[in-house]
Amino acid sequence: MTKSGWAWALVIDDDAEVRTYVSATLARIGVHAVQAASGAEGLAKLSERHYDVVRSEEHTSELQSHSDLVCRLL
Repeated sequence: MTKSGWAWALVIDDDAEVRTYVSATLARIGVHAVQAASGAEGLAKLSERHYDVVRSEEHTSELQSHSDLVCRLL
């Protein structure tokens, strides 16, 4: 947990089972995970709040590489 409460993670993956597994694993260590099923959804969620960590699959239909996501995070 952070000083202000729970740590926040954004989990971006088009596979619902992977999103659920990663989110449940993070919850066990005190991280609140928000799920996104696509790169576009993930980018929209990034504009809604600050995340302490972002977990994304390597390629989504909207993001061709992690550098696309990193550029938008900066």
